[in-house]
Amino acid sequence: AGFALVAGVLYQRFGVAALYHYGGFVLSSVLLGLAFLSLAVLLSVLTASQATAQSSKWMAGIQLGPGLSSMRGNVNLEKIYDPALGFSGGLTMQHNFNSRFSIRTEALFDRKAQKRELTIVDANAATLGEATVYSQFDGLTVPLMVRYTSGEKRLRVFVNAGPQLFYLLRHGYSTPDDEFERFFDNSDDTENFKSVDLGLAVGAGVSYDLSDKFQFSAEVRDHLGFTDISDTELVDGGSISLNAISLQLNLSYKFGGS
Repeated sequence: AGFALVAGVLYQRFGVAALYHYGGFVLSSVLLGLAFLSLAVLLSVLTASQATAQSSKWMAGIQLGPGLSSMRGNVNLEKIYDPALGFSGGLTMQHNFNSRFSIRTEALFDRKAQKRELTIVDANAATLGEATVYSQFDGLTVPLMVRYTSGEKRLRVFVNAGPQLFYLLRHGYSTPDDEFERFFDNSDDTENFKSVDLGLAVGAGVSYDLSDKFQFSAEVRDHLGFTDISDTELVDGGSISLNAISLQLNLSYKFGGS
């Protein structure tokens, strides 16, 4: 039902072409999920003998946090653009096989942004001024990670890693300068970028049990994109891949199991 709802929204906003790309995203997500389901079964078997208080427990939560994103693969773009502040937020689900090993997935709205200083000119090439311009990739991030937790008290440390999919919904440009904002009102150029970026998410953090039912966690995470997301040939060659580092703050509710 959730996939169908998103498909309906995309169709209304972007037409049939968006459904084609979204279908590829859903198929990739299903295949990736099957691979991690196999890994989950393997972890379950390997850790079945380690009976703990957290055995077979689930955790559902909400997550949000800021992030800094950069581009790599093209020398000129790397020189022109600096990392800019973005954000992500959404829902999480985690299954704890025991107190050590877990498998986790998330569905996050994610804005990856970069910025540059740009000289604004009019139709006659007359200089109007300087503006800070933001390149913004808005999309859905779905990681699937294995988590290892250490510690026996309420305060514990963890590391997690796994593949992630980033599905691009829109790319455009904006500026906070009111004087030049009109130049970027119709700056959508999403068609110049690939819809799906396959990458790797690696993070480390701390968790604290607020009670028997609620847990808070803070994590520093690195997002490394592997896909060349440019769908057009760059003038100076190279590629465009996205990197990001973020702070993920999570509040989870524990349920199920013993």
